[in-house]
Amino acid sequence: GTETQRIKAAYAAELSALVGAGLAMEEKILSLEKRVKRGEGKSEKSDAVHRIVGGVMGMIGGLEEGNVDDLSAIKIVCKGDDVISAAIEKVEESMTQGGGHIWTLGELQERWKGVKREGRKMCLAGEGAGSDGLTGVVTGTVMAAIMVETGTEKAIRKKEESCDDEDRLARATHHVTGGDLGSAAAELGKVKGKKVRRVVEGWRKDCETKQAVDEAVKVMKLRASTLSKGVE
Repeated sequence: GTETQRIKAAYAAELSALVGAGLAMEEKILSLEKRVKRGEGKSEKSDAVHRIVGGVMGMIGGLEEGNVDDLSAIKIVCKGDDVISAAIEKVEESMTQGGGHIWTLGELQERWKGVKREGRKMCLAGEGAGSDGLTGVVTGTVMAAIMVETGTEKAIRKKEESCDDEDRLARATHHVTGGDLGSAAAELGKVKGKKVRRVVEGWRKDCETKQAVDEAVKVMKLRASTLSKGVE
């Protein structure tokens, strides 16, 4: 009887040790599974972020070059990010207002030369009777050729209330040269002559569209940077 009890006790101890080892192994396996799942989750998140950032930076490159294709694909990639999605909607809205094209800074600066030249002719043609049609164009052209153009520095120093439309054009030129399209558009918004306004209005609106897109680009760049840092 004593030997049997000893064997039973030894068996029980061995069984207990085996059960304990099994439980410990199970805990290790569960812990490993959790770590794997966490790693997979991080990997999936990282992949998603890289897709968003890559898509956004590609789109920004196109926007800065004034060459943007259909935004449907990038909208799908970024649909989980409210900030970027809102910025993309702003870009789409601006593109619609701009006739589907986003002008670059260089393009707008180049266009301005012709816009300013024609605007100045309209300034010098005047708004009175007999200034419409061919007569007005001829008058403005002749006056523009013989009269000294208002200098930008002189126009900038001039008091606001004393500025006429030619001063506005000169001030706008100062801002365009410096790449400040927002200030240029603001100056042109103060033009009083109807003929001058007709000449500059299209360019001014394209500037405002460009400004809106630039703001959206800033938002997307900042968001992309934040997302990238979150998965480093």
